[in-house]
Formats: sequence, structure tokens, C-alpha cells
Amino acid sequence: MPLRVGRGAADLMTLVEDERLRRQLTHSVFFAFEGWGDDPREVHEILACRRYLQALHAQFPYWLHFLAPVPDMWGVLLLCLLEPDGDSVTLMPGSNRRARSCDPDAVNRLLQDMIRPLQLLHEHMALTQEQGEAILEQSLAAIRGTMSL
Repeated sequence: MPLRVGRGAADLMTLVEDERLRRQLTHSVFFAFEGWGDDPREVHEILACRRYLQALHAQFPYWLHFLAPVPDMWGVLLLCLLEPDGDSVTLMPGSNRRARSCDPDAVNRLLQDMIRPLQLLHEHMALTQEQGEAILEQSLAAIRGTMSL
């Protein structure tokens, strides 16, 4: 059964389409899952949450611009988008939470796939190279904050 991400994707795409929101809400998006409070698993361990974020990401690849540069947010997103692996990069969604290892090449591929939409968005916004790099660097700093090498 296909996931229903239409409304979530449409709401997020409003951020991309509205010039004022693109600028005003840079690094301002947070997400949360409701209804799982009694489930002892981490969000990334819940298949329904993982699939939802994967389907949402397929329609909204602009996380590097909009997702808050908070390591916990990035940890959950990356863990939901990546497949588990036993290699050397450990992503930690929070300081008191279980960690999970991911293939470092898969992390790099995912981030590379996110950079092109970011660049296109920044070109459309007519940001300078320095402005675009500053936004990217804030996201990358948060991402580095999720990793234990």
C-alpha cells in the first residue's frame, strides 16, 4: 500500500515555492512523529516512520536548506533514509539513545544527492556562493554532530 505523504510533501513544497518562506524559514523545519509514544523503539527503528520519511524525501529533497541544523533532527532523518550496515560510521540520533552504524559511502551518496537540489534552490533564490556555502556548512556541521567515527 503506497504511503500518503501528499499533504506533508505539499506543505513542505510551499516553502520552496514561496520566496518569502524560502528565505524566512531557512534551517527552521523540525519534524516529529505522533502516536508512537508508547513504542519503546527509536523513530528510525519503526518501519512505518522510516518508510514515511523515505517517501517524503523522494518528493522533498531540500533538507539541507530547510531542516534545522540540530544533530538530533539530522540523525533521525539520516537513519531513516539509510539502510543499516555494520561499517564504521555510527549515527546517533540523540545522546541517550541507541546508535546505529551505516555505510559511510551510503552517507556520502545520500548527501551528494541532496546537494544538487540545494544548489538549484540557491540559484533560483539568487544567493551568492558564500551565502549558499554558509547554509550548506551549517547543515553539514549538524550532520557531523551525529557521527562517531
